[in-house]
Amino acid sequence: MNTVYLVLGLGVVLLVIYLIVRYTFGTVGKRENSSILVPIPNSNKLSVLLSEDTSVATAEQLDKSWYGTSGSTLFFFINPTIKDRTARVGNEYATALTFGSGVLKLNLLVAPDASRGEESAPAQLVIKTNTGNEVVELYNIDLQRWTSVAIVKQSARFKVYLNGKLTAAYTCTTGMPEKDTTQPLKIGDSTGRLDGSITNMVLYSVALSTQDIYSLISQQAGTDGKPYSVSSDAIGIDRLFSTVPWLGIGCPGGLCTEPKKPNPYETWQTSYA
Repeated sequence: MNTVYLVLGLGVVLLVIYLIVRYTFGTVGKRENSSILVPIPNSNKLSVLLSEDTSVATAEQLDKSWYGTSGSTLFFFINPTIKDRTARVGNEYATALTFGSGVLKLNLLVAPDASRGEESAPAQLVIKTNTGNEVVELYNIDLQRWTSVAIVKQSARFKVYLNGKLTAAYTCTTGMPEKDTTQPLKIGDSTGRLDGSITNMVLYSVALSTQDIYSLISQQAGTDGKPYSVSSDAIGIDRLFSTVPWLGIGCPGGLCTEPKKPNPYETWQTSYA
């Protein structure tokens, strides 16, 4: 009898683990083509600071998953702040994300005259081709608030989604995008111009569709846009099973209410000049 209980218990544990992964990161097919970059594997860091310079994917990972010919996607949540406005002038950008030696960058404008008193900062994607740099202007990214970002690449064509909305669709005109298989993917601006963090970053070796991206956002964030921690102990069982109605576990008597969000990242409260 004890053996039966042990087998049943092990089966339940394995089912829970499977459902956590599936309903957090999408379908099995997508998961097999993905790498979780943040939270950093084998680390207790659930997010990465933008004020630092942190490698989150090796050159080998980029070569395998980002530079492939079948398409690729980088999905993450960002919550930036401008750390030092008073010392900056003009149209100066800080780099939030760098692929390799700079073959692709996500930049935020930090000049004080650009967005002082505003709640967002202009953003741009800089693509290095074999003949020069091409700049893709994006919608502003909110400051002190979480925004989901998806960068989808297919050959020389890029799509950028902010909070699930397609904000840029661009095809390189001066040449093919370069690739750097010797340097990692890095988060942060080591010059101290940015603060805030990035979390829930996943690299896919496939080009995700608009529906895929919507699904990721709904699985990883609440209606207020705050991302959930993707650590298994932070996903409430009530939320998990309420998404799987055929199990009938999380809704005794059919009296389910909206589950409490498990450990959402709070909006930054620090004031700045």
